[in-house]
Amino acid sequence: MILRSIRLQNWRCFIDEITVGPFSERLNVIHAPNATGKSTLFEALRRGILDSHRVGGREMEAIRPWGRVLAPYV
Repeated sequence: MILRSIRLQNWRCFIDEITVGPFSERLNVIHAPNATGKSTLFEALRRGILDSHRVGGREMEAIRPWGRVLAPYV
C-alpha cells in the first residue's frame, strides 16, 4: 500500500479537518514540536487501517476530541 495523504477530523486534539501529505513513494518523515499530535496522527492511521468500523463505547470515547461528542473519521 502506498499512502498519498492522510486526512482526519474530530480525532483527539484535531477538531478541524487536517490533511498531511502529499507523500512521496519513498521514505517520508513527519516531524514537529512536542505535543502537536504526531502520535495521535499515527494512532488514527493505524486504527483507520486495522480497526473495525463499528467501534463504540469506551474505544470511541478514547479517540473523540476532549470534551466533545463528535464522530471521528480518518
